[in-house]
Formats: sequence, C-alpha cells, structure tokens
Amino acid sequence: MGQQCSDLIRPRRPKHRCTAAQGSTARSSLEDKYVLGKTLAPKVVEVTHRVSQASYVAYRIKKSPVTCKDLSEPKTATAISRIQSIDHPNVCHLVEAFDDEKYISLVYSKVNGKQLFEQISKSGHSEAKTADIAYQILRAISIGLDAGVFHGALAPKNLFLDDEAGVRTFCGS
Repeated sequence: MGQQCSDLIRPRRPKHRCTAAQGSTARSSLEDKYVLGKTLAPKVVEVTHRVSQASYVAYRIKKSPVTCKDLSEPKTATAISRIQSIDHPNVCHLVEAFDDEKYISLVYSKVNGKQLFEQISKSGHSEAKTADIAYQILRAISIGLDAGVFHGALAPKNLFLDDEAGVRTFCGS
C-alpha cells in the first residue's frame, strides 16, 4: 500500500556494447602464439604453433555488439571447459581458447581430411558408407550433448572426413 508505482517498474538495463577494454592487451591473442595459414572454411583457419610448429585449426567467432562474449564470463568459461572435456574420435579436441578485441578463437586439433561436402559433391558414397557416416555424426552429437554442448552449425561444410578417425566435427561452433 505504501509502494509507489515507480517502485514496481524495473529499471531497464543498458544494452551491452563490445568495447576495446574487454579485449585487453593483457590477454594473449591467437596471433601471439600461432601463425595464421589458409582459410579452410568460413570462420575456420589453419594455424601453426610458433614454437612447436604443430598444425591446428582455429574457429574464429567475430565479436559484435549483439554477440560480444568474454572468456571470463561464467557461461562462456563453463562452455569452454565442457568442450575441452570431450575426448572422442569423432570430435576435434579443443586445445585452447583466445579472446581479443575482435574475436574469440577456439584452437582445435587438426583434421587430416576433407570437408564432407567436398567428398559428397565429388563422388557419391555407397549406402553402407552413408549409414556409417550418419552413425558417426550422431555419435558426435550425442557425445557433445552428454557434455552439455551442442553443435550450433551442423552442416556438411562443418563436418570433416578424417583419414584416420572417420567423420570429425567441432563441438561448440
């Protein structure tokens, strides 16, 4: 009874804006530790570790005022830790993550093969091979979901046929 109408209205939160302060210079960037190579797919670039010369793949998520995330945010840190915990032959292992002014970069183990899309468009597969590929994709999705991670861009261009492990994908992309 003693409350004013203005006490019942929640104040609007200011819109989140991505600023240079969030990508502080104290953080190391992908380019500090890796040499960027050729682009393999949209948002995916081959990288080489500057010291060990080992090859990896980096999935680069461009920040925007709407999607700006910081690796120190609890939800993002939890997602990164869940992705890193996945150890399965059909899922590329997340090696490390970087956060700079423009990108969040996720560095994954390298896939020794081609995009599923390239394989399908060049040569068809037998019914048995197609069933095996579908099974491996579903296994990768199941493993990701068990870890609390989903694949946000599941498509033949984001699935790879590895020479050794069969179908491989990046969880959390």
